[in-house]
Amino acid sequence: MIHIDNAATHLGLDEDKALLVKYEHSELNFLLMLQAHPDSVARMPVYRIARQLSHLPLRRALIWSCRQTVVSGRSILPVSLRLFALKVFRAAIYAQALHAQKH
Repeated sequence: MIHIDNAATHLGLDEDKALLVKYEHSELNFLLMLQAHPDSVARMPVYRIARQLSHLPLRRALIWSCRQTVVSGRSILPVSLRLFALKVFRAAIYAQALHAQKH
C-alpha cells in the first residue's frame, strides 16, 4: 500500500446567517414546486409542518426566535437545538408563503 499526499478541499459550509438568508429567499421556489408537484410536496415533512404553522397567528415571532437561536446560540447551545431551530425557521418561512398565498 502506498500513501500519497493528496489534500482534499471543498468550498466550505454556509455560515449561519447566509443559510438563513437562503432559506428566506427560497419561499418562491417552494411555492413553484408545490404548484408543479403537489403530490410530491405534500409528502415532504417540511410542507406538512409549514401547513400547520400557516394557521399560527405568531409566525413572525416564531421566525424571529428561531433566527436568534441559530445565530446567537452558536457558542452556548447544542448543535442539535440550533439545527432544530433552523428547520423550524425554514418551515415557518414556508408557512408565511402558504398563508400569503391563501389571502
